[in-house]
Amino acid sequence: MEAVFYESDLPDSLRDYRTADREVFVELGSPGSSRNHPVLAADHAVVDAKPLSSNA
Repeated sequence: MEAVFYESDLPDSLRDYRTADREVFVELGSPGSSRNHPVLAADHAVVDAKPLSSNA
């Protein structure tokens, strides 16, 4: 799976993750500063609702 896209190239099937990303980092700050925070207590609801992949 590709994990990095320009926002304008993000496939429709992944757009919900953009919402989750924005909502999580509003609280944490930029991704670089997230290392200064404890592990999140739970996944964002968008992530939690997705089925687990067997390709782990």
